[in-house]
Amino acid sequence: MDIKDIDCPGYERVVCAKEDDFEAYVAIHSTKLGPALGGIRYWSYWDDKAAISDVLRLSKGMTYKAALAGLPLGGGKSVIINRGMDRKDVWEKFGELMNHLDGSYIAAEDVGTTLDDVMELSSHTPHVASLRSGDPSEMTAIGVVSCILTCLSVPASEATISVQGLGKVGSMVAEMMANHGSTVIVSDINEDTMNRFANNGFITVGTDEIIAMKSDVFVPCAMGGIVDVRFLDTTGSNVICGSANNQLFSDEIGDELFRRGMIYAPDFLVNAGGIINVYHELNQDYDKNSALSMVSSISQTLINVMQKSKMNMIPTHVVAMEMAEERLNG
Repeated sequence: MDIKDIDCPGYERVVCAKEDDFEAYVAIHSTKLGPALGGIRYWSYWDDKAAISDVLRLSKGMTYKAALAGLPLGGGKSVIINRGMDRKDVWEKFGELMNHLDGSYIAAEDVGTTLDDVMELSSHTPHVASLRSGDPSEMTAIGVVSCILTCLSVPASEATISVQGLGKVGSMVAEMMANHGSTVIVSDINEDTMNRFANNGFITVGTDEIIAMKSDVFVPCAMGGIVDVRFLDTTGSNVICGSANNQLFSDEIGDELFRRGMIYAPDFLVNAGGIINVYHELNQDYDKNSALSMVSSISQTLINVMQKSKMNMIPTHVVAMEMAEERLNG
C-alpha cells in the first residue's frame, strides 16, 4: 500500500493511503495532551479534496473537544472514501495504515461505521477503541439532550424541538426529547426512517423544510456546515444545539449568530459524550456510571460558556475555543 505524508500547516501529521479502490486519510491535529483519538468516517466523498477538507476540520474539532472535556487526549480523525469495496478488505487495509501510525492515533466509530466494523478492524490493529464500552452514540445523545434542556427557556414539556438527521445519535435525541414531553419535528434523507418516526407520533417534514420550522431549539445531527447564510435567512429557531460536527459554515457565521442575539451551543462541547465514553475504556476498566458522571458535567460547561459569552460580549464559539486553548497551552 502506498502511504504518503501530506504537508498541512498546523497539523502534526496528515497521511494518505491508497491501494486499488482503497483510499483513506488520517489527520492528527494534536497530541499535546495525549494520543489523538477520533472516529473513522466511511463516506462517499465527491473527490479527495472533499475527503481531506473533512478530515482536517474534524480532527481539529476533536482536539478542542477533548481539551474542553478535560480529557488527556489529543485530536485526530480518519476518513475512508466509500467505493463499494468488501468491508473486510477495507478494514484489513485500514489496519495496515493504523499500524503504520504506531499508536499516535486511536480509532473509534463515526458516521458510516459500526461496532462490527471496529471489531473487524481490531483483528488487524490494536489501536482501536469502543471494544469494551460499545457504541458511544448513547452517551453522545445523553450529553446533547442535557445541553438542549439547558438552552430551553420553557419547560421541556412545552417545548418544540426540530431534529435534523436521524442517524444513531439523532434518533436517540429525538426519542429522549419526546420522553421529556417535547413536541419533536424530525427530518432525514432515509424514507424508511421517516416512516418509522411518523408511525411513532413524530412530526415529519422534508429535509428542505426542517430549518424553517418554528421551534425552541434547532438540533442539527447530520453532516457539518449546515449553519450558513441560508440558514440565517430561513431558520425558525433562535437556539442551535445538536450533535453534528462543524455545524458552523465559518467562524463569521458564528459571529453573526451572536450579533442577532441567537444562542449557539458549540458542537465540540455539546457532542463530547462519545469521546468521554471511549476515554473511560482506554486506561481503566470500563465503568458506565463513571462515564455518565463525566458526561453529566457537559451541561455545566455549556452554562459557563454562555455566562462568559454574555458577560464579555463574545460569541459562544469563541469563548469555548479560548477555554480549550487555555488548557492546551496551560
